[in-house]
Amino acid sequence: MSTLSTCAYRLYLRLFRGQAEWHRRYYRPTVHLVEAGDKLWFEEKGRVVEARPLASLRGQRSGRCNLVLSGPSVRQIPDPLRICDNDWVGVNGSPALFGHEIRNMTYYHVNDATYLRSSLESFLKFANQAQFTVIDFRVMYELLRLAPGNMPQTELVVYDSWAYPLHLPLGKIESITSPPSREGIYLSKDPSLGLPTGGTVAYTAGQFLWHAGYDSLYIYGLDLTDSGRFYSENSRQPQMLDKSFERVIMPAFELLASETSKTDFRIFNCNPASRLPASVFSQMEAEASLT
Repeated sequence: MSTLSTCAYRLYLRLFRGQAEWHRRYYRPTVHLVEAGDKLWFEEKGRVVEARPLASLRGQRSGRCNLVLSGPSVRQIPDPLRICDNDWVGVNGSPALFGHEIRNMTYYHVNDATYLRSSLESFLKFANQAQFTVIDFRVMYELLRLAPGNMPQTELVVYDSWAYPLHLPLGKIESITSPPSREGIYLSKDPSLGLPTGGTVAYTAGQFLWHAGYDSLYIYGLDLTDSGRFYSENSRQPQMLDKSFERVIMPAFELLASETSKTDFRIFNCNPASRLPASVFSQMEAEASLT
């Protein structure tokens, strides 16, 4: 859209659609979505990308999955390639832990469009090495905008973010479905309805891996401090952990632990020095989790 048409569209949303529709400024009226069973087509200005809805992954897996986050503690793991012996998930820049030896990445997950804007080359590199790349519609829109002719060779899996929903007005999904909640934080029990964010990519990852059917999740690098990420960044992305830990992140993980335990899904935090207490997720040494 031209600058003039963009301004006109945003003015229309502000004046006539209200706060509940303001998030639509991220999608523009040129975005269209067609869904049919286990496939969907995301179109923007005539550019079409085929993907799978997140719900198509439901119940497809079993056993153990490892989640690699960006906390500096992962650098202390001897021979981290052992993580790749099971199904595993990389998020944002965390696959950089393995250097050029990335292998058998089951999922690559990004839920923040700002990561694409700052690190598009890394996103494409890691997505190309994953079986599935799990992103929300806002990230898909940004991917089409930034790399329309360079889609990664991966199976794209998309979902609606409750923070930036495409299907329904902001806040509508919570009022319709009455999902589990804690202190204003929500958890999705149906992946076809999308995922709430919970303040961290680990929370959206935890939800879709639970729905995928695994019985255990081992998390590495769940430091939850503002000490930065273990990998270098083209332009350092701000961390808001100190501001959001007590208000958002802590209750989100408490909710995830509470709801998933009802289905015997076990979550292990493989960093005993994590800011998240052992009362939320069971803790164990990373080395012990890999032997």
